[in-house]
Amino acid sequence: MDKQKDTAKNRLALLQEAAALEQLGGEWSVEHVAAFCLVSVSSIYRSDCPRIEKSGPRAIHGRSIIRFDPKAVRVWNASRTKHSADKVA
Repeated sequence: MDKQKDTAKNRLALLQEAAALEQLGGEWSVEHVAAFCLVSVSSIYRSDCPRIEKSGPRAIHGRSIIRFDPKAVRVWNASRTKHSADKVA
């Protein structure tokens, strides 16, 4: 139970940080995207890999750091959740 609370607190902190970065015109890290999309970090790495699947949000690669445009993540997440809803219906 404590692990779930810690995870929820961590996700909330990441979402607050992501909102602040977006207001300042900053880019999101893989951790921010995962918290926003409610998925694991490994899911973001898998979905962004162009050799495996071209369905992830477009990443900005720089040295060893991957960053994401918050607007692109929002568009990608909306299309992903809409696609999931279409499968259920």
